[in-house]
Amino acid sequence: MRLLIDVADFGPGGMERQVMDLASGLAARNHHIEVVANKGFNAFKPECMRGRFASLELRRQSRYDPRVLMNLVSVMRRFRPEVVLCVNFNATLWGRLAGLLAGDCQLVVAEHSSTRPFMLKVAATNFVLGRRTAAVIACASSQVGCLVKEHHPSQRIRVIPNGVDLKLYCPSPDLGAAYRARLQLDHDVPLVGIVAAHRREKRFDRFIRLVEDLHERGLGAVGLMVGGGPLLEETRERARRSRVSRHLVVPGPETDMRAVYSACDVVVLVSDSETFPLVLLEAQACGTPVVAYDTGGVGETFQHGVTGILVAQGDSRSLATAVGSVLADQRRRAQMGKTAPVFVEGHYSIQRMVDRYEMLLTSLLDHRAQGSTGRPRDWEAK
Repeated sequence: MRLLIDVADFGPGGMERQVMDLASGLAARNHHIEVVANKGFNAFKPECMRGRFASLELRRQSRYDPRVLMNLVSVMRRFRPEVVLCVNFNATLWGRLAGLLAGDCQLVVAEHSSTRPFMLKVAATNFVLGRRTAAVIACASSQVGCLVKEHHPSQRIRVIPNGVDLKLYCPSPDLGAAYRARLQLDHDVPLVGIVAAHRREKRFDRFIRLVEDLHERGLGAVGLMVGGGPLLEETRERARRSRVSRHLVVPGPETDMRAVYSACDVVVLVSDSETFPLVLLEAQACGTPVVAYDTGGVGETFQHGVTGILVAQGDSRSLATAVGSVLADQRRRAQMGKTAPVFVEGHYSIQRMVDRYEMLLTSLLDHRAQGSTGRPRDWEAK
């Protein structure tokens, strides 16, 4: 299979990580892959240079730089892809238009967000190009309604969840102990972590209140807030003003996330909105239970009561109760931590994600070669 993947820009996010893992996984199976960034690869550029797939930056000057369309057409005529996979708007505009102009290929859209407000330009694009789109991929079942509202053809939507690399994320008590030592924490001090970009919707203020609530309940937990982002210094200032400031740690971004997850007793996510957060998969893969507010596809990322606890959105009292119950019951916490990696391996590994993409994309090619209409027979294959 000759696959071109078109992405508008590569920021420091889960979607970009998934694209890199998908390209690498398919290239390792001897598919011919080229990844195009309409703007740039940024921090992922070294990985592109080392990868087994081709990569190209178009360096667009604005969101609607018309040269992107012409450049994409040129790339497609050179590469001759059988499938063009366009990831998120506005790549789903330029990539599909270029595919129609460049020649005979299957056009596929992958959407990783369900939180943006309704935008007429997105809906209009999907309404016009939807009939020429062979498949629309969501990473969570909770996205489907949003995609339909944006005029993606419902009969062509397929859910392929994100996955994590189990070679990078797996339990490591030694790394966890070393990270705790770096923080000058004893092994028996309860450590509650949140891993997220410091942006408004991630609600680090809620996390700080959680740690305060845990202390009021007699649980002397330390709150660890890992991640970069534009509001990092604001979070640090908020932590300094907290009545439990001595029990709050804001290190910024970390490179060894396996050590971070392995050090934590529980990882929490309290965002206003999420689609399918990799953080919860990564934490479980490292043997750490999770507790999170019920938003978007969060409830699809773990087994409630088995590997984590799902809490009603915004219910701070139930959140503190859930986290406290995990911290207070060592036997339950150990069992959850033992079950969590098995759950992730069975449902949300990178290998499984690549399998699903490969199955869908190759079935579209087989379907077209047979001259059939409608959906491929194995559309619902798992």
